[in-house]
Amino acid sequence: MATSRPAQGSGTDEASGILQPLGTALLVLALLFGFAFLPKLFGERADVAGKPAPEFSVEAIANVPGKPRLSLSELHGKVVILDFWATWCGPCRAQSPVLDSLQRKFQDRGLMVVGMNTNDGEGNAKEWAASHGVVYPIVYDQNDAVAHGYNVNSFPTLFVIDREGKIVAKREGFTSANELEGLVRKLL
Repeated sequence: MATSRPAQGSGTDEASGILQPLGTALLVLALLFGFAFLPKLFGERADVAGKPAPEFSVEAIANVPGKPRLSLSELHGKVVILDFWATWCGPCRAQSPVLDSLQRKFQDRGLMVVGMNTNDGEGNAKEWAASHGVVYPIVYDQNDAVAHGYNVNSFPTLFVIDREGKIVAKREGFTSANELEGLVRKLL
């Protein structure tokens, strides 16, 4: 007696064969949306825009000639991009050339980019800055005190601060050159 094999491509098997990859693709797209766009949607929050930027005084690591420390009050009268980053953070490293380009382009008009190295091993930032040739000041946030004061929860996170020392924008995650330049141009 011969046994019969189920027909290949029966409706149920075929439908689950199509739906499973589709479901996986939708899940991957949802995760990508969450990681890429949600920080942008909620990055500039009403609770920080317009408020005074918290003061800091931290160790200068690179590009602050003759000064062992840098404070926010020293930068009063300049537009400041304060970038919280770490050497182990891929998006932070990708953001650095954008910030360096803005510093070079607008420093004569009153822009000061400050790289606030935080959540990182002491000494890592100095080596990294030297090997990548950045021109903007790099400072070290010992014990993450400044990051806590600014309520930084992810990297990179940057703040745009106006000439009077008020926060104009907060961005979490990689921020494009066009977006940053647009924010800076409005303040210069």
